[in-house]
Amino acid sequence: MKLFCSLPSPFARKVRAVAAEKGLALELMEVDVLDPSSPVAALNPLRKVPCLVDDTGESWFDSSVIREWLEVEGALGELERHVTGRAFFEGDAVTLADLTVASALEWLDFRLPDRPWRITAPALAAWLVKFSKRPSFAASAPNAPNA
Repeated sequence: MKLFCSLPSPFARKVRAVAAEKGLALELMEVDVLDPSSPVAALNPLRKVPCLVDDTGESWFDSSVIREWLEVEGALGELERHVTGRAFFEGDAVTLADLTVASALEWLDFRLPDRPWRITAPALAAWLVKFSKRPSFAASAPNAPNA
């Protein structure tokens, strides 16, 4: 991932610190947004930094949005580790944890359909395919009959 930024910016610093805490590598691209040739203009209509470009080429801007996006990335890795080899997130039956994770993952599919999260979390993706077929969960889908 590339982070277009101004190093003294407190907003860029927060993003860099979150990424470091999560162990996520960022390629820092120091830019001057006042320079007409700055690449940020093509990535962010606001022409502001920080601006993160993920591995798919999608750009994210505004430090609070970037920080939240980085938390989702970290969360996917943690969920992948937790569900591997398990049928449920907690115990031997469906809990609020399973419902929450499945709902969030399906929201990612709806809101960010081009986001390739399944590539980095194959166990989580397989878990979601199976869990999504549960009658109670399938009936609550936005496109389900009588939803």
